Amino acid sequence: MASSSTRKTSPKASRLAVVGLVLALLLPLTVFVAIAGLKSGLLPIETAYDLLTIAVGFYLAGLGTFGAILALIGVARAFRSSWLIGLAAILIAAVSVTLLVREISAGMAYALNNKADPTFNASAGVSTDTTDQIGFSSRILAEREADGTGPVVPAVGANSCEIAALPTQTAPGVAGYALQEAGFEIRDIGINRANGVHTSVWFDRTYDAAIRIRPGRTDVRVAPRDGARDHGTSCRLAQKILTALQPSR
Repeated sequence: MASSSTRKTSPKASRLAVVGLVLALLLPLTVFVAIAGLKSGLLPIETAYDLLTIAVGFYLAGLGTFGAILALIGVARAFRSSWLIGLAAILIAAVSVTLLVREISAGMAYALNNKADPTFNASAGVSTDTTDQIGFSSRILAEREADGTGPVVPAVGANSCEIAALPTQTAPGVAGYALQEAGFEIRDIGINRANGVHTSVWFDRTYDAAIRIRPGRTDVRVAPRDGARDHGTSCRLAQKILTALQPSR
């Protein structure tokens, strides 16, 4: 009787694990489609990132979590026939949901911190000097124009970003090193400046950085090229540059 009951339960339990795996795959597959559409030029960043990845992805994360639960039930009922499928479903759901939640949380925290700031403008990026604007080099400006980016928006506030100018005159070589350490490609370096470009791996989002060197002071500015929501990436990149600029202790 026990053997017959097991035979009747196993196929149904296995199907639960398969359904769970399908639900868990919806989120990463949607993100893959969004990235492919963006890289091929079929989708703008607003559709690929803001809509498909963040907005739609939020609901798919819920389905993925439900799928992991179904897979877990299937494994519990028929371990030998469904443990591998169930494990795949649980791992895929755990990783994809965790990454999405972390991305959404970072964006929400950044937006909430700046909600009451009348100077907040994500497209302006962040700067350690909002009084005397840090300009980008002619090469960076030419690239921005070629990409269809509008005029550089003045950085009117640090946008709740914990960055500050360094009270020292940085050497040009150190500035170039800092850009590379923060993931930027150097575009040009002079005796009083350094400029670089960072492109994100997944969504090809481009950020420009400018380091201005003056006697007793080094300033940093980072600004995105597209008009999509920044989610605090400019702030994190600027912090990386400033960390690399500081002499090791």
